[in-house]
Amino acid sequence: MFFNIQDILNGRKRELGQPISTPEALVLRGFLKCPKCHGSLSGSSSKGKRRHFTYYHCTSACGIRFRSEKVNEAFALELLSYLPRKGYEEIFVETIADAYQNQVGSILDERKSYTKQIQELNKKIEKARDLLLDNDIDAVDFRAIKNECSEKISIVESKLSELNTKNKAALNIRPIAERAIKNLTDLDLFYENSSVEGKRYLVSCLFPEKMEYDGDRYPTLLVNEIAEHIYLKNKELGAKKMGQKFSKKSLPHWGSAKVRISNKFIADLKRIAELDTKMTEYDELGRLMKLRKESEKLIPKVVDKKKKIRAKRKARRVTLKKWILNISED
Repeated sequence: MFFNIQDILNGRKRELGQPISTPEALVLRGFLKCPKCHGSLSGSSSKGKRRHFTYYHCTSACGIRFRSEKVNEAFALELLSYLPRKGYEEIFVETIADAYQNQVGSILDERKSYTKQIQELNKKIEKARDLLLDNDIDAVDFRAIKNECSEKISIVESKLSELNTKNKAALNIRPIAERAIKNLTDLDLFYENSSVEGKRYLVSCLFPEKMEYDGDRYPTLLVNEIAEHIYLKNKELGAKKMGQKFSKKSLPHWGSAKVRISNKFIADLKRIAELDTKMTEYDELGRLMKLRKESEKLIPKVVDKKKKIRAKRKARRVTLKKWILNISED
């Protein structure tokens, strides 16, 4: 972690995406889009009669502007939608583990099927060779049968090789799922207690595309697949508790509560599982950047102080010369 932070501070490692540092009042700057023109919202501060006010705003031609306090509060409330309901943690882990195991199991079944096909094709070649030796078929027919079977074997072996590669990449997904659900359970605490840099990392981790704020709430969001699954499951459990029929068409977040294991799903699961470690890194980075800025502010003051001392000394020398000249003239 230490070396990663030093690389970023020294400019050797380029962090992709939004800038990691911004004023705390504008923590979502760069992550929002305009509900009117769908362009990116910027952020700035303006001076009122008694104090400064901060806004997320679009271009002057568009005219969209929101008070940053209201936008930030609405986002903090939105995060609560992705906290797993009490008692769902174990269900989540079991659901992910079972779905993944079924997927890996289907790979094993396919591998058995391909192995059996190869064996049957080899037997067909051996049978044709026996027929050739018994003079039941001629060499031309044997060669045609052998070439046909060899071509099919080559295709099946290629498919089998792909399956073996997938099987080698199989994960022990249960501990990853356990860590991910624990991080989601503490999602609101992570956001509340983190530095600006940590908060911005969390936002980029959960929301891969810019969010749209309509002045009151966030109506549609494209979310990390794991957080999306929790959101939909919360809606489903909430509807059952209220005695209502769950319908995904009624949700602002389109999707299904059913788990579909894909490469993207696994990547998102790992990203959530590493959230606590990564946010610790970004919090430490934020602390170091703050210290660096404070030290840089002190440098001009030290220089100015030295300049003043030199100026005073010079003035004293000039005064002393004038005094000596006045004495000599007298």
